Amino acid sequence: MKKKYVVCLLAFSLTFTCISPTGTIVYASEMGSSSQQEEEKSVETNETAGQNGDFTEALDGLEQQESALEETTEQLNLLNVSSWNLGNGSAYILNGGTIAMEGDSAIAFDEEDGCLTQTDADGNVTVLAQVNGRNLNVFDDYIYYTDGEALVRLSRADGSVETIFTAENTIHQLYVVNEKAVYFLMDGSVWAFSLGEEANGAPVLVKEDGAITGFIPTEYGMIYAKGDLFDRTVYAGEMEVKSGVWSFYTENGDLYISTADEDERMSVSELFGVYSAEAVSTYSIGEEVTADEIFHEAEDCVVCDENAELVASGAETFVADEEPLEVTAISAYANVSNGQKNIVKRARQMHEVEWTPLQDIVSWKRDDGYVITFRKGVTYNGLPYGQPVYAKYVPWNATLKEFVAAVKNEDSKMYTSRSTYNRSAPYYSSDCSAFVSWAWGLSSRQTTSSIPYFATKVTPQNLYGLQVGDALDKSGSHVVLVEDIGYDDDGDIVYIDIMEQTPPKTKETRYGIGGEKSLSDLYTRYIENGGYVIYRSKTRDSVKYTHDCTVPIDGDYCSSSCRNRVSFENKDVYLYAGKSMTLSLTNNTGTSVTSWSTKNPSVATITSGGVVTGVSAGTAQIVVKAGSYTSTCTVHVITEQEVVDRAAVKEFVTRLYKNILGRDPDTNGLNAWVEELATGKQTGSGTVAGFFFSKEFLGKDISDDEFVTILYRTIFDREPDPSGKNAWLRVLAKGQSRNHVISGFTGSTEFKDMCADYGILTGSYKSTEIVDKKPDVTAFVVRMYETCLDRKPDKNGLYAWVEELLNGDSNGLDIAKGFLLSQEMDRKDLSDSDFLDICYRALFDRKADAAGKQDWQDQIDDGASRKRVVVGFVYSQEYMKLCRNYGIQLD
Repeated sequence: MKKKYVVCLLAFSLTFTCISPTGTIVYASEMGSSSQQEEEKSVETNETAGQNGDFTEALDGLEQQESALEETTEQLNLLNVSSWNLGNGSAYILNGGTIAMEGDSAIAFDEEDGCLTQTDADGNVTVLAQVNGRNLNVFDDYIYYTDGEALVRLSRADGSVETIFTAENTIHQLYVVNEKAVYFLMDGSVWAFSLGEEANGAPVLVKEDGAITGFIPTEYGMIYAKGDLFDRTVYAGEMEVKSGVWSFYTENGDLYISTADEDERMSVSELFGVYSAEAVSTYSIGEEVTADEIFHEAEDCVVCDENAELVASGAETFVADEEPLEVTAISAYANVSNGQKNIVKRARQMHEVEWTPLQDIVSWKRDDGYVITFRKGVTYNGLPYGQPVYAKYVPWNATLKEFVAAVKNEDSKMYTSRSTYNRSAPYYSSDCSAFVSWAWGLSSRQTTSSIPYFATKVTPQNLYGLQVGDALDKSGSHVVLVEDIGYDDDGDIVYIDIMEQTPPKTKETRYGIGGEKSLSDLYTRYIENGGYVIYRSKTRDSVKYTHDCTVPIDGDYCSSSCRNRVSFENKDVYLYAGKSMTLSLTNNTGTSVTSWSTKNPSVATITSGGVVTGVSAGTAQIVVKAGSYTSTCTVHVITEQEVVDRAAVKEFVTRLYKNILGRDPDTNGLNAWVEELATGKQTGSGTVAGFFFSKEFLGKDISDDEFVTILYRTIFDREPDPSGKNAWLRVLAKGQSRNHVISGFTGSTEFKDMCADYGILTGSYKSTEIVDKKPDVTAFVVRMYETCLDRKPDKNGLYAWVEELLNGDSNGLDIAKGFLLSQEMDRKDLSDSDFLDICYRALFDRKADAAGKQDWQDQIDDGASRKRVVVGFVYSQEYMKLCRNYGIQLD
């Protein structure tokens, strides 16, 4: 048998790619070694086997190997490894491949309009074709992309489209190399396919795994990742490079990796040359900014006129296309450091501050004399724009509270004076650099020219290098803040939220799914053609957030005095000596409990977990501390010998039988309850709950009104007062359970005094019902039933919606569509006018204004579906605010 010699190169970790002298890939399979010595050992072993009498078996093995070589030769052509040319950067492919850069131009899919466009350096847009897809790979003559399972090639000469091949399942990532071969990810494994004229076979499996979530082919080997979003592990070949990875990509021969704590860069060639984790050289991708890079220019917002015009024209009101919104986005915000979250929360304070002018206030004046006015009696969110160098920069030298107070006072300088630096603006206002400076927690207000001194320049400047809390800054012009980044289930970026201080007031813009602009718009506007630089605050992860009752953020607790933000649910607790219980606590401080203490340890002790134990008869003060906030409760410890009046206990239980069940007690039931209470095995609160949730009582099916009346008679030993009764009925009407109401009654001072009179332990009862965990969320679901379906919620439906909202399985978009587009709603056969009225009440919490309603009606008349209308309402500022007020995530 004639021997065939081939040269084998390591490709994709354990995969051998063998190239014949004619330059054809002739073998690709999983093997255990990549060195030529291993191949030589294999041949030597075969020859030895022949010498030992197994020569025939060795020849059979070689013939099978040669057959495999010939079969694969028909499928794959040679990659020119001396010139490794990818059709798109890995950063783009790993994030969906909807954008590709070609020189100064951006080629991108416009998902809303369903077309492929090219935007040049001047912002001119050309439609290349009416197609849509992912995984763009751009070459001189052809553009390759995927459409589900298909690889499609678009001719740049005549616009013709042809399907190259169709995979068995959806292609998630795809790279075209040298226009000769394709590598793609399908079902968690990597496959290859030849584009050569001789190719006529099926794709070849080159990295079988089943759990790969992202990969990058390089001339040295394969880099790939496994694991969940925000917690991936990156490998180079079989070597683990880094765990806990958020994102990774290659550029200019280096691998860039971002985790929650750090950013690193390493040479790809070194990764495959040194197979040990210790030998991998990593360092921060951040690049310190030198003084030579900073130019102190007069602060002049060159984009302000444009932004003001956009806002004045109503560009903030967006009617989203319904199709892209089917993507479920995963917010990065929930997974970033506390410092990053605090940057966003500080920015949101400035953006969400609410104010209503008592008089018309003229905003920023444009160069052409156009004036935007804040109208009397209209409520606005967000600080007004200005450069009040000689007035009040909010919140730098005037707090948000002072700003709101000034708006409420017609004699304040908000109405009697103006900021006159640069251009006329409101006396209390702020500009873009002051906005970012405050969000970053800097010690003083900076300009767009000096902000880089306090930051690290992110290298390379890439859209996919952005992280929550970063700034996009253009010296002498403008600066914006990255508020959030959204990912789909495949880990692709689907939106980026930008927040900025701009005329006439602060503004949020979403680029991507759910927004009026695409991700390619963001890249073109800021990075590619805008001259902006990505900066990351040097103190990002140590930024602190200060609670401000003027603008409560994400459930901040605010009473009238903004105090007592940590408290015991029961201020008086009764406990037997030798018994233990966990004290229930409400903590809205934003910090964890720092200490527990007892002022009388001879009576009661307390653990670091809040477990109190009775030691001897008496009272003890238990103090809890969370940050700078404290709360105190009194523990009353009694001995079993103190409970001697079983006649009194019997009288207490008899009251429950008569008031709750409406009958005299049976002997066995009465004796059992008395024994439990007299020995401390049961408490007054637990006993009351036991009666109310007994089968006998539940079988009565009484109304909420009767239920509350019985509670008053049983717990307070009196008839209900009208105001108190109505308050509890409103609680029930908003969806909270009867368990919650019982908890409130048994935690009252009146009930504690009653238990003391009968000589029993009060104890505590706390509802565990899902609808009682976050009352605002429950109330939101109830109002959707009432406003959309015109009925009270059924228990199963209410509990299901609340649970899904609390677990994150549903959001504000889901519930709006779920009710307004439900079959029950459809069966009402509403007119368009009635449907719009319900949309306004349900999603805007108000009646429809004539102009707005007519605009929606015009859209319906022009063919807009009700689904599109609902989506348009959902992505409005009014509904976003409504969701925030009820503690619901929009999408």
